[in-house]
Amino acid sequence: MRYLKEAFWAKMDVPYLGSIPFNVVGLVAFALLGFGEPAFWPLGAGLEAAFLFFLSTNARFQNVVDAQGKVEVEQSAEAQRAALLSRLDSSQKHRLAALEGKCNHVLQIYQDQQVNEFTVSSNTDALKRLQWIFLKLLVAQHYLNDGATDTNARDIQAKIRQLESDLKLTGLTRTLRDSKEGTLRILQQRLTNLNRRSESNAEIESDLARVEAQVDLALESATMQGQAEVISANVELTSHLLDSSSFGDLSATVDAMDQSFAETNPSTDAASAPTTASAPTTTSTPPTEKTSS
Repeated sequence: MRYLKEAFWAKMDVPYLGSIPFNVVGLVAFALLGFGEPAFWPLGAGLEAAFLFFLSTNARFQNVVDAQGKVEVEQSAEAQRAALLSRLDSSQKHRLAALEGKCNHVLQIYQDQQVNEFTVSSNTDALKRLQWIFLKLLVAQHYLNDGATDTNARDIQAKIRQLESDLKLTGLTRTLRDSKEGTLRILQQRLTNLNRRSESNAEIESDLARVEAQVDLALESATMQGQAEVISANVELTSHLLDSSSFGDLSATVDAMDQSFAETNPSTDAASAPTTASAPTTTSTPPTEKTSS
């Protein structure tokens, strides 16, 4: 259906007029001619059916349509990625850039060693997925700490202890006691939230370090002549803050990016890759798939 749609709206560049949908223009012409001679209508319908069939099934035309679709997807993904990057601070951007630099270095080594195309393709997909997981974790980290106060747990604990001590005193009026008890409940909830934030930050930091270690392992393997090992993008994350609710107004963007990566599972593709990788002068050894453990 996609090829038929593109064939129907196929355009031709005409001097001084720009791109003209010649197929639509032809249909309109046959429709107008049919009012003078009805025989033009079945003739136009037959020509249209033949045109759409032959153009939509033409391999070259399909390749052009596929290439245009790929460009549009890449442009959309880049715009979505830019929206996510805009929320990161300078230190987070620097950390992401360092990871991306290592990934690019891995691919450059593959090119220099003339590693077989299948291994390069599957590992490229795996590295892209690892970069997406890393960016997603950084954005979740941003939203977790966005708007956080400077108050630390020690200050809140000190206030809680003071209120608990005050409530043990006798002679407090009922109104004053109720007020202090209400303040105590609020402070206890704040302490719970603060501890939860600290725990979540620790989980995210652990996951970030795990992705970095996975990329470091890929780089170390790539530098070993003739051992382009299969890269696994299956990183078991400990953080529970990667659902849509963790990304605020960027939830739709994150969901769209997730969907684009879910359409192809790089780790599954990589697992079926050839068991050898070729280098110009070195006999390759069977790769061992790296796990996320």
